[in-house]
This record gives sequence, structure tokens and C-alpha cells, in this order.
Amino acid sequence: MKNIIWLKDMKEEKDPVNDKFDPELVRECRGILEKRGLRFSNKTGIIRDNTGELERYTVQSEFEPHETLEEVMRWEFTRYIFNSCSRVLYGYKA
Repeated sequence: MKNIIWLKDMKEEKDPVNDKFDPELVRECRGILEKRGLRFSNKTGIIRDNTGELERYTVQSEFEPHETLEEVMRWEFTRYIFNSCSRVLYGYKA
């Protein structure tokens, strides 16, 4: 698997599902995050977008690389997508 995994390159992975959010909203927010360049380093565990670093493990030794793109979507990108959906529902930018 690649070292840097971009959300925009994960077209094969299905959108995450949540009963609270309309699937169309999830697609919209995913698209926004793709345009922002959301990416994950499977070597360091750091998540970045075009504005810079968003998240990193506090204790780097606790990070274990993911083995599949499905894991990256589930454990890294899904929370950003759902957070954007929540922000939109409350009237903020995604």
C-alpha cells in the first residue's frame, strides 16, 4: 500500500454510512474534503490537508500502519467526513 493515501484517490471505497446524515450530504462533504487535499500518511499516522497538519499520534510508537484502504477509510477519513456533515447541518462550512 502507498505511503500517502489521498481521499480523492479512494473512489473505489464506498461512502461511510450513518443514520444521522443523508447519503447526498455525505457525498457532498466527502467531495469538499477531497478538494481540500485530505490525506493520510500510512508511515507516520499524520493527517493533513491543504492548510497543513490536522492530526498526529501523541505517542508515535503507538501508531501501526493500516493494511487496507478500507481500514484507512473507516479509521481515519470517516470521522472527518461525518464532522463536516455535522457542521453543515448546524449551518457552518464543511
